[in-house]
Amino acid sequence: MHTVRYSMPMTLSVIPSYDDSWTPRTVESMLDTAKGEVRCIVVLQSDNNELADEIRRKGAEVIHVPKIWASGCCWPRWRGQVEWKGEDWYYGCDSHTLFAKHWDTYLIDLAESIPKRRVVLSGFPAGIGQYHHGITIKPEGLLFRPEQVWIPPQSFPTPSLCISGGHHFATGTVCQDAPNFPDMAFEPDQTLWSMRLYTSGYDIYLPPKSTVYHSYQHADFGDYELVWDDQPDLFRRGSDHEAVVLPKLMEGKINPSPYLGTERSLREWGRY
Repeated sequence: MHTVRYSMPMTLSVIPSYDDSWTPRTVESMLDTAKGEVRCIVVLQSDNNELADEIRRKGAEVIHVPKIWASGCCWPRWRGQVEWKGEDWYYGCDSHTLFAKHWDTYLIDLAESIPKRRVVLSGFPAGIGQYHHGITIKPEGLLFRPEQVWIPPQSFPTPSLCISGGHHFATGTVCQDAPNFPDMAFEPDQTLWSMRLYTSGYDIYLPPKSTVYHSYQHADFGDYELVWDDQPDLFRRGSDHEAVVLPKLMEGKINPSPYLGTERSLREWGRY
């Protein structure tokens, strides 16, 4: 067990993994570089029992479901959030990620420096020496959504509209107030989740610098699998459904209660 125990706030970390052989390394990097206490949960969609055992040996709790159940990354994120037990902070990332030293306390200190009650820090993290959507990702910067603009290091957090599923840190209550969508596949869940967060009273900020490093290409981490490659029809049907939900929600043509919070309006999000 690599979890370091200090008398400081605790972070719940949730990692969705689709049969990703690099998940143990991600868990090990996360826990070895953390300064505070991190409770790591991996929601593993895989038929590989040996992989599940290796992840446990690295210090994570594992929720193991058959590969055939896989439908994208939203359900496993939601499933891990269900396990929230009052941890002060929540962190989510992908299963092919490496971490800088004391990534957790950097994000905690940054979130506490923002004079808001409910804070989310998120952005596309630094890459491992390559590109994302044609934009060079430098080690010290992040990508800002939805403009897909690389943001160089800043001295302060930048207000943002959208969350990144691969790198997000928030007040722990987000797991209860505004969790991910269990019935979504992938796109445009990040936009919908951002709308849910804002209307639930959470303010999203882009961190000044990246403290994690993400693989955007198979070559970085080996041959990990992607659910939309293995199950293209299932994934396409899910994405088609989500593509219909978003414009209807924006146009006020469907009931917003399954998707949005009640503390702020969608119109306010649009103005923000």
